[in-house]
Amino acid sequence: MRRLLALIAAVVLVASFAGSAAASAAVPKGSSFVGNFAMSDMSDASGTAVGWANVEIRAATQQTLVPGHYDFRGAKGYSIREGHAVLGLTEFWYDSGHGADSNVAYTEGVECLYTDLGVKDCHAFTAMFVDVLDPAATDWVEFQRQDPNDPSQDPNKPETWTKSQFFVGKGSFVLHCVASSCPTGVL
Repeated sequence: MRRLLALIAAVVLVASFAGSAAASAAVPKGSSFVGNFAMSDMSDASGTAVGWANVEIRAATQQTLVPGHYDFRGAKGYSIREGHAVLGLTEFWYDSGHGADSNVAYTEGVECLYTDLGVKDCHAFTAMFVDVLDPAATDWVEFQRQDPNDPSQDPNKPETWTKSQFFVGKGSFVLHCVASSCPTGVL
């Protein structure tokens, strides 16, 4: 009988700890973006997925200096087989300038794209993960990469870099934008 009571008490104690941990983990302290989703090229009308992205972006802190990660795995037959980025800066904001009200997670850093074993192209890059607030609209991603061999691309002006845009497909795409970052349109 004592063992049964001890077991029941242990189960109740563990369940209460698990519930409080889940509740505290569900509420981010600041703006954040977490995604694990298929991407399709906006310029391809067929909507065929080019690969799968795995992303986590948050504000850097003294305890966590690197503000997240971006990793890409290309679909079979796509020219980029893998991509990995070291993030150096993150920002979050509300945006109404791209045709629809959106919350945006922005990051910049250095990305390496791999096309074959040992074959890579590393460059400065920026990325915007755009969470369109209209549930009927499609979320999207924009990348800009700097080509050091192109004299028209100013290393200090990402707007002159090569731009690629992708629709977000199946998977998860969760952008949490706190009021201090997104004064309007906060989710």
